[in-house]
Amino acid sequence: MAAVADAPSEHKSDMTRREVMFLVEKEKIVHLNGLLLRRTKLANPGRSTLPLVGELAKYVSQTLGGR
Repeated sequence: MAAVADAPSEHKSDMTRREVMFLVEKEKIVHLNGLLLRRTKLANPGRSTLPLVGELAKYVSQTLGGR
């Protein structure tokens, strides 16, 4: 994993940027829905917001190198 400064998510303080990057890399996530539906419980009603999903999409994209 590339050296990246860690910080809590702006929209979910108990999740960090490096935690998302770790999941993407180690769990072979290639789509955002893989993170939301399979590797976390964020798809459950009331667990996520549109701003959080946007933030996570940015982290996933950065980790995958914009693929």
